[in-house]
Amino acid sequence: MQRQNEQTAYFSVTGNFDPAEITRNVGVEPTESWSRGDHNRGMPREQSRWSLHSRLPLVQPIERHIDDVLDQLDSRSEAFREIVSEHAGEMQAVGWYFASYGPIGIEPATLVRLAAYGLALDYELHNIQSHRREDTRDYAVGDIGSKQYAYFGLKGDFDPDVVTRAVGMEPTQSWRKGDRRGQNPRPQTCSAWHLRSRLPQSEPLMAHIADVVSMLEERETAFSEVSRDNDGVLELVGYFWMSYPKLRFERGIVALLSRLQAAVDCDFYGPYTIASKGSPE
Repeated sequence: MQRQNEQTAYFSVTGNFDPAEITRNVGVEPTESWSRGDHNRGMPREQSRWSLHSRLPLVQPIERHIDDVLDQLDSRSEAFREIVSEHAGEMQAVGWYFASYGPIGIEPATLVRLAAYGLALDYELHNIQSHRREDTRDYAVGDIGSKQYAYFGLKGDFDPDVVTRAVGMEPTQSWRKGDRRGQNPRPQTCSAWHLRSRLPQSEPLMAHIADVVSMLEERETAFSEVSRDNDGVLELVGYFWMSYPKLRFERGIVALLSRLQAAVDCDFYGPYTIASKGSPE
């Protein structure tokens, strides 16, 4: 029987502090904590840590875990904001994928909640399928390496030319509702406008994200207006032969996406999907 994917999330602060003092200040018991100097596998820890984990079963989607942790922070919101201002806090999302990737993404409302606490968002995604079998070579499609890119996208009932004029940037690609694209005879059900990273697909995914973010920051006010009305999304696409990348959205990126009211969506593929679908051009 195929094992189900597993996910979780937790809030943490790390630094030089007494975890017991944080517990007293927030009035919430941590799921896990340790002090600087405590031994772990015979070695002293370099920093203290205080963390609060999701209470949901591991089979739940990552975003539900993140929301559950935020619900716990909301019970003592002012105290947790003060702690984060003193000790940089982050939300850590972790996933173990045994067959194909699960739903990885985050809605605008959740990004707004993260930004309100000044949190960074860190994804640690483990592609178990690439390590658990000895016959991976039977699925090989050549020494293709990982390929990835990112883009900011809009979709809805709008004229793409109006968006282009509003933001003052040419899209990488766009189409109108009703257009027929490529070999697909069906008309498009909505308009779309995409601004893609300018880097080669061999570059790390975080570099692609940084490139797209830099373009959004240039015209933040204009992008905020069109994003709110047209389902703005930062789309991450990757074909990963051995492992998924480590993703980290620093506080500034989380805050920017929050102001844009944009979502994040990950369209990731592992080795067996690559074997059947091929890698991107």
